[in-house]
Amino acid sequence: MKVNKNISVKQAIIRGQLMVNVPAFICLLCAPLAMFYVVHLFNLPERLGITGVFLGIILAWISWSVLITKWRIWAFTNVRNVHALKKEAILSMLIWEDGTSFEKTEYRSKKDKLILKRLDKKFLQKDLIYEDPNVPQETKIYFSITTAFFIVLFLSTGVTSGAYLMFEEKNTDFVIGLIMFTICLFILTQTFKKLINRKPQLIINDKGITLSNNTFVSWSEIYELEILREGFGNSAQHYLKFCDSNYNYSKIEIDSFNLSIRKLENNLQTYQIRYNNNNKV
Repeated sequence: MKVNKNISVKQAIIRGQLMVNVPAFICLLCAPLAMFYVVHLFNLPERLGITGVFLGIILAWISWSVLITKWRIWAFTNVRNVHALKKEAILSMLIWEDGTSFEKTEYRSKKDKLILKRLDKKFLQKDLIYEDPNVPQETKIYFSITTAFFIVLFLSTGVTSGAYLMFEEKNTDFVIGLIMFTICLFILTQTFKKLINRKPQLIINDKGITLSNNTFVSWSEIYELEILREGFGNSAQHYLKFCDSNYNYSKIEIDSFNLSIRKLENNLQTYQIRYNNNNKV
């Protein structure tokens, strides 16, 4: 395999999306269409068309499990910062966390396993990190107005629909309406609080991190800083987690912020570099 050490993390992720996810999506989409076409062509029972959905899922998963291993070998061979690559691949939902049931479905031949085991040695070296000159002296992060607004709008429809089911004339769906009304109203209340909250949820600079309760934590007191993804698919949530010098852990949900996860991670990295440069002995 020809090795190109100039491949960036971003380039590797884009290639992974094209190499792995596109074929899987094609299988997921084309299998049901092909099955429905066959059903109509030969005048078969329409219920047989549903099997195309399951066939598409199976073919998509087989495609992913084979191609993701090929991508892993290429990407971890050609990218220098393997820690950043792995983290970005997980955030992009290209690969799964180590040890999960989904990660174990990747197909790896004996040769693949040997190559990946050899590539594991690259994780013994630290990533090369650089300061981003475009990051401002200080970053104030707020709840995203746009995200909160659309969630409030969607939940308001749920509350209205629930109320309608509760008090419609026939009153046949009262229980369903009550459950929908209660759940949507509760989530709506929490989201509306974020919509009207214009207080910074995080303030980050080269001195440290200030939390929403005005607690300041210096970079010298921050350990095990990482961005985590918990859950699967569209229900997955991302958190900023770190430990202070008193072994107190902070875990902050960051999906509702007005700064993207990748920019947040980039800014955190830059501020840490600036702190280290300013405090060299």
